[in-house]
Parts: sequence; structure tokens; C-alpha cells
Amino acid sequence: MNGAAAWLAFVVLPGVGGALAWLRWGPTSGAIERLVWSAGLAPALGLGFGSLLLVAWRALFGSPPGLVAGATTALLLLGAARYAPRSRTEPPASLPLSWRRIDVALLAATATITLVTAVRAAVAYWSEIPEGAYDAVATWNLRARLLFLAPGELGEALSATNYPLLLPGAIALQWSLADGLSAVAPRATGLAFLFAVPLLLVAAARERRAGLAAAAFFLATPFAVGQGASQEADVPTACLLLAAAGLLAASLRDGATQGGPSTELAGLALGLLSWTKNEGLLWASLLLAVAAVTAPRKLQRRGIRLLLGAAPGAVALVLFKALWAPASGLSASTFLGEGALGRLLDLERWGTILRALGGRLDPTAGAFPWGLSWLLLLAAAALLPWLGARSADEGTRLLGRLAIGCLAILPVVYALTPLPLGWHLETSLDRLLLQIYPLTLLAAAEAVAARLVARQSAAARIESGVP
Repeated sequence: MNGAAAWLAFVVLPGVGGALAWLRWGPTSGAIERLVWSAGLAPALGLGFGSLLLVAWRALFGSPPGLVAGATTALLLLGAARYAPRSRTEPPASLPLSWRRIDVALLAATATITLVTAVRAAVAYWSEIPEGAYDAVATWNLRARLLFLAPGELGEALSATNYPLLLPGAIALQWSLADGLSAVAPRATGLAFLFAVPLLLVAAARERRAGLAAAAFFLATPFAVGQGASQEADVPTACLLLAAAGLLAASLRDGATQGGPSTELAGLALGLLSWTKNEGLLWASLLLAVAAVTAPRKLQRRGIRLLLGAAPGAVALVLFKALWAPASGLSASTFLGEGALGRLLDLERWGTILRALGGRLDPTAGAFPWGLSWLLLLAAAALLPWLGARSADEGTRLLGRLAIGCLAILPVVYALTPLPLGWHLETSLDRLLLQIYPLTLLAAAEAVAARLVARQSAAARIESGVP
């Protein structure tokens, strides 16, 4: 297969996703902010929505020609962006004040470091494990091959496991566009989501330097960067959770009555999050619950826009689980089934879980190269009580409460697991922590920024003599 065709097929989908974000965002923000958001959302929207369309096409019509599949994807995405209702907020007269030259320079440096670091880590990883990690070979890439090579056997391809289909569908669509199998598709897809994470951290942070600090912190974590080359679904899940939470926080900060374009894009990211992994549905449900507690009135006014955005991914997930996914495998029913209460009340299990989590907080344990990441995040979390102060807006409080909720629910999940506890912790704990790692970085950065803003505001009031 022609390598140029494989790369062209990969570029098309994120390119269309970035165009969707750019057009849908409208003229309500500065050009640099709009560009960073669009670049960060490009893989999630383009590859995610493309996977939905491929699976739908396979189910309805069988195998589409690559050109038809690509043209349909592009037209539907751009048509949705062009004709969707827009917020009537007036555009600003100039770029946001927080974007100064030093910020742009730091952003460019962050993007460069992301590219160099990730590519070097990926090349080293692929030289040892060219086909990706175990789950990539046994689950994600295998199902992508079935979707591409055996479109007439769609039921068999979809019923192989109960994991959703964002990654397999996105990879199979790229192969359809390029008309052949290639290692470029799964490798480039993993790196695209990895590149998107620091961009989303910068875009979602209200204080730009806080976002740049979070992005630099992410890039300094070897496990996070190395996992981007694994071709597994944990980095895409982390990216989509960050996108959904960041966009919903932006929506809560929006002055428009019904919320701006970020509301529908938040819904789309929310639906795609549940279409990525089974854990994605847990994170999406938790995000909605935290939003309902944090800003119930705003969420009620924005509910229709949010649900419309989430509908494609949510409908696809429901149909997949109802029609094709096998009853066996991990699901809510297996976690909450027979013996669940006994497992939940078993103090020995809780001790095992807490020791495993403690090992990730100890930089000398050497379980995985997290280094000092979680120690520093917990130190920053000491500032989270200030998220309830008046200086913190509802979007910032949403991020902080969601990060705390995700961290708090992990031990409960492991306490309820019907699988052998030691094996389950060893094989999945680090990857689950990775899924919530960028969100936790953003929440910690916003907590620090909120505290600094509160101190600056207090100092300004004292200088002006205002009580």
C-alpha cells in the first residue's frame, strides 16, 4: 500500500474535525484561542465522528468505497457546522488580553516539545513493540481489521467484545480511504490524540499560563507520553474526557442564555467519550452528575444543546450494546451482581487497593514512571477548597469537583470488581489513572490560578481602599 495514501487518509479526518470546531465555534473568541481549541479538538471530532459514520454505513449498506466514505464524512461534519444555530454573542474587538507575545511563544515551544518528545518515544516503542501493546493487538486493531476486511460479517466483528468502537472504526475508515491496510493508521491515531492533550490543556485553562504549566507537566510524565504510542484506547479516553470537561466548563462561563457553541461541542465530546471505552460511560455520567450539582440552572438551560451534541455517540452506544455486544465481559451488571456487597465491605480488599494507590504516590516504588506527578497534584489539591470561593467561577468549580470525583470513585470500582483483585490492579490501575490524569492536571492548575486571582483581587481592593 502507498504510504502517502495512508498519511493522506489520516490527515483528512482530523482536518475535517478541526474545520468543524473552527466553523462551529463562530466569531465569538479570539483567533489564537479559536485555533488552539480547533487543533486540540481535531482528532476527537474528526476520528470520533468518522468512526460513528463508518459503523453506521457498514450496518446499513455494507462496504462503502473509500472515496464515498470520506466524502460523506466531510460533508456531514461540515454541514453540521455550517447550518447549526449559533450564539449571538458579539465578537471581541481584539484578542483576549491573556494572550500576550510571551504566551504565544510558550505555546509554540509547548507544541514543539510535544512533537519531538512524542515522536522519539513512539519510535523507541515501535522498535520494540511494532504492533502495539497487548490490548491494541487483541482488541482494537483486530476489530478494525474485521470492520475493514469483513464488512459482510459485521455482527461477528462487533460481537467479539463489548468494548465500544471509536478506535476500531476510526482506523478502519482510514484504511477504507487509503484502500489498504497500513501500520500508519493506528500509530498516527494514537499520536494525534496524544498531541491533542496539551493543546486542550492550554485551551481549556482560563488562565493561559496555568494551562501552559499543565501541558508542560503532562509532557514531563514519561508514562503518559509513552502510552500514546501503545495504540491502546486510554490516551483517547483521557483526551475526550478533558475535551468534554473543558468545553462544558467554557459553556458554564459563557454569558449567553442558552450557552455558546461550546455547549454542543461539549455534548459531542461527551457522546464520543462513551463511544471510546466502557470506562468512558462512567466518566461521562460522573461529569453530568457533577455539572448538575455545580450549576443546575445553567445546565437546565443548556440541556437541549448538550443532549443534541451527545446524541450521535449515545445512540450508537445504545444500539451497539443492545444489538451486537456480547452479554459476557465486564459491565455494570457484573460489578453490581452477586457478591457485590460482600466485596465492597471486605476491609482486606480495601487495604490492597489503598496500598496499590499508595505505590503510585511513592516516586521510589518504581511501579511505573509516574515520578512525582501524583504527589504534586495532591499538594495542589490542597487549594481545591478555594474553588468554592467567589473568585472561582462555575467552570473552575466543575473541573475541581470532577477531578476529585474521578479519583474518589476509582477505589470503589476496584472494591466491586469480580476479577482477581491483584491482577486487575496490576494490569489496569495505571491506565485508569492516565485516563483522568490530564483532567486532574487542569483542575489543579485552575485551583492554583483561582487562588492567585483571589490574592491579586484582595491586594487591589486594599490598595484602592475598598473593603
